Amino acid sequence: MSAPNFITMSNFPLYANDFTSLYCPSCGEYVEGKKDYCPDCGSELQYVVDEIAAMETIQDIEKRLEDANRGLTFHTISVVSGRYYGVQFYVEENHDPNEYNNDDCKYYFDMYRSVAIRRYNSEINKITKLLERLADEFWFDELFCSAVFSNGEAVFTPARKTRHSRVRQAVSPRV
Repeated sequence: MSAPNFITMSNFPLYANDFTSLYCPSCGEYVEGKKDYCPDCGSELQYVVDEIAAMETIQDIEKRLEDANRGLTFHTISVVSGRYYGVQFYVEENHDPNEYNNDDCKYYFDMYRSVAIRRYNSEINKITKLLERLADEFWFDELFCSAVFSNGEAVFTPARKTRHSRVRQAVSPRV
C-alpha cells in the first residue's frame, strides 16, 4: 500500500523541494527550464538530484529555523524529508489553547485563555509569512494535495508558479 510523499498540514501551506535539475550527460551541463533535449549538443536530458546543494540548503534553512523557533510558543518549524524523495517545511503544533481551559492557559502560558487564543492565531499568521519568505528564498514550490487514491497514493499539484516557471520567465527575453 502506498502513502503520500509529503505530510499536509491543516493550518499551513505545503512547501516542498525535490532538488532535481535537468542534466545533460553528454556535455555535463545543467539546463534550466523544462526541456527534453540539450540546447548545446541535442542529447536527451535527465533529471538528477543535486545532493550537495540539498544538504547545504537544508543546513542553511535549519539555522534560520532555530532562530525562528525561539520566538514561537505554540508551534515548532522543521525541515523533514518526504517519504520517497524531496524535503518539506513541517510545522508541528505543540499546544492548541482552544483545547485548554482558562486555568490551564494560566499554568502553561501565564496568560488568560482569550489572550492565548489571539496569540495562537497571530503565531499561525507569522509562521505562514515566514514559510512563504523561506520558500521564495530557497526555491521551494507551494503544493496542494489534489487527489488521494484508494491505495493511499497521492497527487500533489503546484499551487502557484513553480520554480521552473520563475526561471523560465527570468531567462526568456521580452519581445
